[in-house]
Amino acid sequence: MGEAEVRVVVRKFDGSLHWHHSMMWLGEDEYGIWLGAPIGTIYGKGNQRAVYATEERRVMLFPRGAWWTALFQAAPAHLDVYCDLTSCRMVTPGRSEDSRPGFGCMPDTGRRIRLR
Repeated sequence: MGEAEVRVVVRKFDGSLHWHHSMMWLGEDEYGIWLGAPIGTIYGKGNQRAVYATEERRVMLFPRGAWWTALFQAAPAHLDVYCDLTSCRMVTPGRSEDSRPGFGCMPDTGRRIRLR
């Protein structure tokens, strides 16, 4: 698939928009689908399009059929690994709001595992 832009959209239990941002497709392996984000990636939250820009590189893993996602962050992030308990599905091109492939994740349970 190459270096395609992918939209990541996280929603709450009630379906309301939570975090949303773009990442680049890195590939797939036996662990799942890998996405990456450069320094300066803009994160939106809810109806706000730009809440903050990342100060570090990030890699995100979406394991197939699992109930979690993993976010790996380089320095200067305060957390090396962030695990969110959620369920995700791949949205194919033409089905997302802006016709980019993407991941829709819900619910965001509020329960997280943080490893340092």
